[in-house]
Amino acid sequence: MHLSTYLELLHEAERSLATSYRVVGDGHAPEADLPTTCGLLASQCDRHVTALEPVLRRYETTTQDRPELLHPEPISYTRSGGVGLLRDLQDLYTLASFVDLTWTVVGQAARGHRAPGSATSSQPARATPPTSSPGSLPGSRPPHPRPCSSTHPYGDDRRGHRRAGFVTPR
Repeated sequence: MHLSTYLELLHEAERSLATSYRVVGDGHAPEADLPTTCGLLASQCDRHVTALEPVLRRYETTTQDRPELLHPEPISYTRSGGVGLLRDLQDLYTLASFVDLTWTVVGQAARGHRAPGSATSSQPARATPPTSSPGSLPGSRPPHPRPCSSTHPYGDDRRGHRRAGFVTPR
């Protein structure tokens, strides 16, 4: 895997998402809380971009290694009306989902890069934007809690075996 390629993709995707949040926030300024929320999310993306820059310098790529047309385009205009707002929010969601998935890929690649061949490198990782130490590779988010746990009253069946999936009371 080309970790440097995905780091660059993540950097550009975060930058595009920040720009898109600003465009949608400015384009739908009369909507309640939308400009404020979009501004906060854009500044969060800006912090992610800043935190990724030292990591990008460490894993620099040459122009020959970069695939063409890999970077997502930011939203450049907004639509008018209520349906237009919904479409713009859908576009933001699509771009944010892409960024989220790219963080996951980078986290898995970073885990594999740190510990090749170890048992932990095959476990799924989910990276988050770095919050504490710029220049370090993103850490992992804790795994999602299982919907059925041993602390749940219906988490184990009567024989003490753990059930898979959601459990409904009898």
